[in-house]
Amino acid sequence: MVIRHADQMVGYETESGPIRELQGNVVLQQGTVEIRCDRARQFLATGVAELIGNVVITQGALRMTMDRGEYRSSERVARGEGNVVIRDSVATLVAPQGIYRLNEQQAIFRRGVVLRDSSTTVTSDSLAYNRRSGERRGWGHVQIELHRERARASGDSAYQSPADNRIWICGQSLLIQWDSTAHDTLYLRSDCLHLVTDSLRGSGRRRLESVGHVRLVRGSMSARADSAVLVAGESMVLSGKQPIVWADSSQLTSQGSIVAALHEQRIERLTATPNATLGVIEDTASRAPHQLMADTITLEFERDSLRTVRGHGTARTLYQLRTDTGEPDGITRVASDRVLLTFAGGKIVRSSWYGNIRSEYVPEHLVTPTERYLLGFRWSTETKPTRGELLQVTVVPTKDTKD
Repeated sequence: MVIRHADQMVGYETESGPIRELQGNVVLQQGTVEIRCDRARQFLATGVAELIGNVVITQGALRMTMDRGEYRSSERVARGEGNVVIRDSVATLVAPQGIYRLNEQQAIFRRGVVLRDSSTTVTSDSLAYNRRSGERRGWGHVQIELHRERARASGDSAYQSPADNRIWICGQSLLIQWDSTAHDTLYLRSDCLHLVTDSLRGSGRRRLESVGHVRLVRGSMSARADSAVLVAGESMVLSGKQPIVWADSSQLTSQGSIVAALHEQRIERLTATPNATLGVIEDTASRAPHQLMADTITLEFERDSLRTVRGHGTARTLYQLRTDTGEPDGITRVASDRVLLTFAGGKIVRSSWYGNIRSEYVPEHLVTPTERYLLGFRWSTETKPTRGELLQVTVVPTKDTKD
């Protein structure tokens, strides 16, 4: 460690070794590292320098500032307390407390950290930043603002790799994405979120993979699944044991996957397979939904309103009939190879069955509660997620350990 300047220097011996105290416009240097501060105390035996007042440490493009701190020349480690800031050509970190390892070019900040770069703002209880790779790891109440995507993601911990455009967020993960075109906001909660920009063929499309207890709400659509993949504003795939989608007045499930085709963030088509089921409620006076079960069910929408339904492969339908005055009037069950239903104003206006048609009518006075449902059909409105439910989170205190 070289003293380049100080207005005043006092040296003395102690039991632990010689000490130098420097006052006024202090400038120290070790190789490419330069340190400036108001006052410094050097412990020559250990190579530690205590730094006080307007501390500035620079190394190339790096600039680290703090109210006070220390520099360990043997380890080439700087520790800061009070308004600790690191700036380089890529990002800015701010926290009450921070450590920077110059050889590894790694910063570890604590007690409430903010990192900003051209595309994101990250806040967390603690954060590690690697200047060589650009990687960031945050833990404790992590929140990432994605400026270009108009989105915010949060969770217990996160990892971001700007080099390959990947972000992982785990633990009570929540994504909120605003859309200026469709005026619909996406709310998505799951165990873990993985956001990646697909650079294949230069598409630059953002893909979101969500795993574990997935629940989402966007406009009039809600969904639950074990996992979900959303690609930009073009498609969504829900999969797992029994993914389920509520859209308009319908409830769609399958034993495999539900694929949504989107246009300007709005649903154009939903396809469920295999062992798909569909329930449709026409109004609040309905005792039970109209039902369809088939190998594959496809729903087509126009401006979020259901227009047609197609069922293929072992199709079975059950209709809740009503009189002109709206009173229950029995049920009709129809089995066929395929079925086409047309909707207007949320009501079925035309039904067409094709191939091996078998039909049965049950008068109202003979209908039992179990007969109002097809065998294996379940109406699950009680599990339908809401925006308020997704915004709620159980706060678990985190223990911040020292480095």
